[in-house]
Parts: sequence; C-alpha cells; structure tokens
Amino acid sequence: SNSGTMSCPNTLAPEVKKALSTATQLHHVLVTGGAGYIGKHVVLQLLDAGHTVTASMRSSSRDAELRNALYSHLQGSNEAKAEALSRLSVVELDLTCDAGWEDAMKSNIDVLIHLASPVPIEEPTSEEEVTRPAIDGALRALQAAHVAGVTRVIVTSSVAAVVNCNLPDERSEYNESDWTDCRKSGISAYVKSKTLTERAIWDWCEQNAPEINVTTILPSFVLGAPLDKHYGSSVRKVEQLLQGKQTKLPNYGYSCVDVTDIALMHLRAMERPEQSIGKRFIGSAHCFLWIPEMAKLLHDAYPDKKIPYQKASNDEIRKKATENPSYRYVLLNLNKRRVLSNEQSCQLLGIQYRDPRESLLDTAQYLLANFDKTDSTMMK
Repeated sequence: SNSGTMSCPNTLAPEVKKALSTATQLHHVLVTGGAGYIGKHVVLQLLDAGHTVTASMRSSSRDAELRNALYSHLQGSNEAKAEALSRLSVVELDLTCDAGWEDAMKSNIDVLIHLASPVPIEEPTSEEEVTRPAIDGALRALQAAHVAGVTRVIVTSSVAAVVNCNLPDERSEYNESDWTDCRKSGISAYVKSKTLTERAIWDWCEQNAPEINVTTILPSFVLGAPLDKHYGSSVRKVEQLLQGKQTKLPNYGYSCVDVTDIALMHLRAMERPEQSIGKRFIGSAHCFLWIPEMAKLLHDAYPDKKIPYQKASNDEIRKKATENPSYRYVLLNLNKRRVLSNEQSCQLLGIQYRDPRESLLDTAQYLLANFDKTDSTMMK
C-alpha cells in the first residue's frame, strides 16, 4: 500500500505541526481605509503574502485606482499579479453610517484591520466634529466584527496618542505605556481624536466584547514613496518642502518611520498573535528629524532646486501663531525633541527599521518624478 508517512500527519512533532500551521495560515482580512496611503501598502503586503483581502472605501469608484496602484507593485509575473488581484475585493463602507458593515463582515472575514479615520474636509469648527466621527467609526467597525464573530482586530492609532504627556524624570524616551494627556492645553483636535479613539477601542472591547483580541499600531511620521498619487498629509509635508514656499522653517520635528515598515507591522501583528494580542506597538525608526534638517537633506539631494532650509526664529513663529491658529500646535512643539522607543516592535514583531532619511529621499524622488504627470498643485 502507498500509505507512506506523508498521509499520516499525526506522526509529526508538535512543534513541526505548529510551524506548518502558522506558515500556511492564510487569512481573509477586511481592511478599512484600504485606498489610503498606508492602506494601499498594507493591502499590497497582505496580497503578496497570499492572504485574501476585502478593502473598504467610502466610494467603490476607487476600485480601479486601487487595483492599478497594486498591479505595478505586486511581486512576480503578470500571472502572479493577476492571481493576487483575484484575491482582492472592494466594498463600499462609510464610517459614519451602518449600511453594509454587517454584510461586509459576513463573507468569511477572520481579521479586521481598521486603518480608516474620517478626515474633515475643512478645518473643523469644533473638536466634536473630529473626535465624534473617529470614535463612532471605530466602534461601528468593532460592533460589526463582534456581531460577525470576528475575534482578531488590528487598529491603526498614532503616536499622537502617546507623546503629549510628561515623561517621568528617569525616562528620556516615550514607550507604549505612555498616553497623551488630553487635558493639556493647546492639544489639537487631531491629537485628541487619535487618543480618545484608541482609548475607546480598548474600553469598548473590554466591556462589550472581551473575546476580541486587539492590537494597536501607532505610526510616527510616515515617509516613503506612495503607491500612487493619492497620498497622506506626511507626504504633503515633503511636497511643501520641495516647493520651498516657506523661506524660513519652524524648528520642530518628528520621529519618523518608513511606510513599508508600518505596513509590515500590521502583517506581523496578524502573524504573531501570541506576541501581539492586547498590546500597543509604536512604529518608529528611532530617528528624529527636524523640519529644517529634512529641508537640508532635500536641498543637498537636489541642489539645483535651491530648497530653503533656514530656521525661523522662535519670535517669528510666535508672531505667526497669533495670526494663524494652525501654528499654535507648531508653537507647542517648537524645539522639542521627542524620542520614541521602538524596542517592543523590534523584539516582538521582529521589525528592522529602514533609515527614514532614505525614506524621505524616496518620497521626494517619487514626487518629483510624478509632478508633471499628476494634476497635483505641485510646482505650480
């Protein structure tokens, strides 16, 4: 008979079985905000790793946009790319209304990656306009997961939910145990919304759905080439520096990270439940870059563009802040170097961070190569 050892899996050592099961464990993942800057990178890595993805977006008219962006970046032959895209479906979901959520979760989804956050079109007149939809949207996604029996949820938060607090004297770096203090004066609506939303997620699950296993990923300032011309606010900052409209730059900065590392964190959290369930992970490359320093790096990379990198004096910024309310947040962060520990993500998720200075130059290279081709306001 040909009942060789192959057909008798029971003889496998437990650790071999575990290795096989984890190696081949493929998921069907619902990614909210799949058409965003980070979202597209997450979907790309999920498809490349063999998973099935349902990407949600506010308007399914962006289906083709998403597929085109992915097609040029997916690994392998054209056949392999086509096969990967066959594992992608798109669904229209709005964070602000219930329609469609239950159905979207019913289609054999076993993991929810919640990246989407409602973006206010104009500067909000009240904090509620920002925080309410963000919290409601996250809880709507969780509620749908709960009803559908989806027990694994990975949420994209932000280091904004960490760094606006006072560190104890003995620590110089922020870590996952730190939470932004929303009572501090001058905290922006965006920062409040990120903090209150993440708090609401942990609290809601604890109270209403203890069976849901949550992990939160907290990106710092995200750099790196977007997959297409629909990119986030951090890439826009680089665009503004390249445009050089501001001749003097405020001396504030960010801890930075590459977008592919952030996408990988979502994937690793999903692949390593034992290491990641119930935890927050700061996504940051242990590299703090001042805005004038970023401008200088760009200036040196593209000397013919004569990109300004002079620092503005503190007085100049204070004067600006009296005229322009959006400068108040800059004022709060002036000359503040906030360093974030990435020890937890390195140890538990095995992330080896790229140098964000390279990511910055990749971003610039992408923008400069695509200005003339896009309808972006760039360089006008």
